[in-house]
Amino acid sequence: MKSSEKEGKMNSIISNRIYIILLFFIITNCNLINNTEQDYFKLELSKNPKVNTKIYGEFKYNSYLDTINLKGDDYRSIRLYLGIFKKEHSIKELKSIKLDTFISLNENDRNIPFYLKFEEKGDFVVDGYVEDVVFLNNYKNGGTRILTNETKVIGNVKVVDN
Repeated sequence: MKSSEKEGKMNSIISNRIYIILLFFIITNCNLINNTEQDYFKLELSKNPKVNTKIYGEFKYNSYLDTINLKGDDYRSIRLYLGIFKKEHSIKELKSIKLDTFISLNENDRNIPFYLKFEEKGDFVVDGYVEDVVFLNNYKNGGTRILTNETKVIGNVKVVDN
């Protein structure tokens, strides 16, 4: 094999390695971008509520839909659906169960207050989901674009005697 052929093969191997490294870098950065678009929420409630006592809780929510600037007729609806269970459920399962529904008292506020009452003592799962819907009216030729995001919400509670 001539030296020019060896050099050509070496250059080909080096350029292939550069392409692989470049591809790896691009894939890694795409994953980082996706991770920044995750929703954030905090479910605050009493750690040890008492049987038959109504407790106050608050759901604090941030979403990638917060970045949308609403104009004129645009509208946003954030609803929190919660239930008290012995085990966790998927969002699909929760949609077939009757749940309590809570909304924000102020359209611009992402905090949703709620009250829960536990009928018996024991370990429970406060389980539900938040449905975040943005209606962009007068979108392209007068139509409406609807953006929907659902996020699972869960918290564990130990209910004690009075």
